[in-house]
Amino acid sequence: MEKKDAIDQEIEAVKKLTPSTLDDLIKDGLGITLTESALVDKLMRTEREEILRKYRFPRKKDSNGYYRIYVDDITAPAGRRQLYAKDLESLKEKVYRYEKGLPIRRQVRTFEFAFRFAQDFERNNVAKERQQSRDNTISKNFSDYKRFFEGTGFANMPIDRITVRDLDTMIRKTMKKYDLTQKGMSSLRGIINMTFKRAAYMEWIDENPATKIIWKDYRQLQSQPTAITERAYSDEEIKKIREFLLKYQKEHPDYIPSYALEFQLLTGMRRGEIPPLLWSDVDFKKGTIHVHREQISMQKKQSDAEYITNYTKNGKARFYPIADLEKEFLEKLLKVHEKYYPDSPFLFPADTKNGCITNNMAYQHFHRICRKLEIPVSKECIRGTHAFRRNAITEVVNMSNGNFVLTAQMFGNSPETIRKHYYVGENMDTLRGILNLRKAL
Repeated sequence: MEKKDAIDQEIEAVKKLTPSTLDDLIKDGLGITLTESALVDKLMRTEREEILRKYRFPRKKDSNGYYRIYVDDITAPAGRRQLYAKDLESLKEKVYRYEKGLPIRRQVRTFEFAFRFAQDFERNNVAKERQQSRDNTISKNFSDYKRFFEGTGFANMPIDRITVRDLDTMIRKTMKKYDLTQKGMSSLRGIINMTFKRAAYMEWIDENPATKIIWKDYRQLQSQPTAITERAYSDEEIKKIREFLLKYQKEHPDYIPSYALEFQLLTGMRRGEIPPLLWSDVDFKKGTIHVHREQISMQKKQSDAEYITNYTKNGKARFYPIADLEKEFLEKLLKVHEKYYPDSPFLFPADTKNGCITNNMAYQHFHRICRKLEIPVSKECIRGTHAFRRNAITEVVNMSNGNFVLTAQMFGNSPETIRKHYYVGENMDTLRGILNLRKAL
């Protein structure tokens, strides 16, 4: 309080000063200890203190290493805008300059600056119900930016001086350094396009050099991704995993992640679609499971990193049919609930913030199983629990005589996505039978 009172008194004293008063002070000899420029500096510091006192500045940085604060801005759609800086003093200076109507940004806007601005724009321009999903996307973008750009000379280049040739050189160096596949190239391309598109919109650049890049020129330089056939499990591996799960459930009947893994193996559902499932989503009379929500894991490590959305990955709800194996599994799970989790509405309950298991619980359990069974799990070829989905989709396509549309409805993908990324191929015995039939005819 004493400091506040002192500032108030100083502000009042300063407000009473006029240009002629300042001249008198200097003429009267105060100029010996207080020059005119020093007095002006004192006035500016006092005024700055008064402006900054209106704000509550953050005490710590966010997960991306920035201090952030909002200021009123009637020109913005939400009526406010965000300012941020890597240190608290820089943030205070930005707030002060904004209040005074002075330029906030440095005259030189680097690629890094334009990228972070674009990220902030994306974060603040999304419907409330999709904010968490957008935050996760932004977190992924920051992770990719850190991988490809952080600490490079390109990141520090002025955005308005980057040419098509600069972009081409950077892309080729990055592809060579990280041995990028098509998926990695897609991430790199996304960051480049997003950053330059926003810079063009803000009129920081006269023309967008990214629009002149011919991306197909880089296809021959891409590393070949692991074949889809190698990203699924063999019939023998699937059998070993399921036998282990059934044995584990007998020894640890209350361990829910084990049941969640078996369910994923049987149904091929996405990992995030399983935790939010409720018993009210299961209709034994109609023989369907309503899949309409998803649990999303934030990229950053934190206690509340898991949250549930009211939509699936592609935003389309669907009904999964309950066949004999699924019915047998659900009846088994009901008995587990009656004994250990009678009050939980979730199929796969846990003592968590959401009341259900997290994506990570089942994934870690799966990794322990694979180590014991000596089944390789490679992050590079994306052969984790998601590979169960490839196995399930391939079986349904083959057993439905190649009906990709029906399979897409069942698993919540487009037919083209299934054909390109999930379908392992026809069963060799089926193909052999077709050839034998052809020869017989």
